[in-house]
Amino acid sequence: MTFPAETRPPSPPQPPAHPSRLYRVTTKASAYSRRFPRGHHLNADFVCWYQLGDELGAGGYGFVLTALHRLERREVAVKFIIKAKVPEHAWMEDKNARRVPTEALLLGLLNHPNVVKCMDLFEDDLYFYLVSCHANDPQR
Repeated sequence: MTFPAETRPPSPPQPPAHPSRLYRVTTKASAYSRRFPRGHHLNADFVCWYQLGDELGAGGYGFVLTALHRLERREVAVKFIIKAKVPEHAWMEDKNARRVPTEALLLGLLNHPNVVKCMDLFEDDLYFYLVSCHANDPQR
């Protein structure tokens, strides 16, 4: 059935498009940093939501890169925690009975103005990706 334009029912609102439909992305880790081992691929969901940027620092358990949330256009920091370097005593189970580094679990639970909040957590075979507010973010 066809309605005249002025009597046509309004279209339902469309949900925001998934970032993978808006951006060409690659999971090939070497495209973002030389710190990743050759042939490593990042979590596809992470790459859909975040565009990696510059390195902020590195330490014994991993390294930190800036990233931009593709839809919110908000800068974040992503700590890549090397799973193999996390000591056995530094693991906990989250509410889904998944083993995660204690740091990630605690930062997700804490809510204090002097503690950076964990906003998101991803993983692949080698890394946990702890996404947090960037220190320069006024909304942190």
